[in-house]
Amino acid sequence: MKRSNILVAFLICAGLTVAQQSTPLPKEEKTALSGCLSKGAAAGEYILTTENGQKTMVMSTDDLSKHVAHTVRVTGESTTLQGKTVFRADLVEHIADSCK
Repeated sequence: MKRSNILVAFLICAGLTVAQQSTPLPKEEKTALSGCLSKGAAAGEYILTTENGQKTMVMSTDDLSKHVAHTVRVTGESTTLQGKTVFRADLVEHIADSCK
């Protein structure tokens, strides 16, 4: 009797563990923006201006200073930081050494 109770408890725990491991996590939506990167007014602030003139504040763990006045593509997601909409770039790709 004890042996069957232990076996049942083990099977329940094993089933719960498998169920926890197979639960998919929601995917984050990534977006890509392309344009000319410029230095913002504040330290560490960068602005991406797209071909249609849309300006977006960009932040990244990458060193964005080396991309100023270059055309880049940034991939990431928009977020709100201190009441401002900011594009958090996970990937910064160099497209051209100048802006058009």
